[in-house]
Amino acid sequence: MRLLVVLASFSALIGLAVPAHADAGGYLAELDRAGVSYSDPTDATNAGLSICQRLDKGDSFDTAIASETAAGYSEHDAGFIVGAAVENLCPDLVPALNQWLQDRNGNQPKSPPPRVPPYTLWPAEAAA
Repeated sequence: MRLLVVLASFSALIGLAVPAHADAGGYLAELDRAGVSYSDPTDATNAGLSICQRLDKGDSFDTAIASETAAGYSEHDAGFIVGAAVENLCPDLVPALNQWLQDRNGNQPKSPPPRVPPYTLWPAEAAA
């Protein structure tokens, strides 16, 4: 659930300003602002570009996030990495990310309605 919140928040930011082309500097800046660590900027950028390539070839966002989690990132950071990659390195996939988020949010289990006990009269009302 926290992952959806992170990606949904990130998606809201994406909607504000979508770059027209890949922006490696913007991608790295997003990771830096979020405190996502990486050892080498070139490797980090190549990893982001790889995410874009896999998504473009049909991998799901779930698979992309799982791949980053398997690489040692927390689920939170993995979601942020995927979101930052889409926003900055493959902005043409932003609509697909937004759709995925909407689908995921719509498929969340809904809480049952609260149980309301049947209306009962208080003893004073019953006597009236």
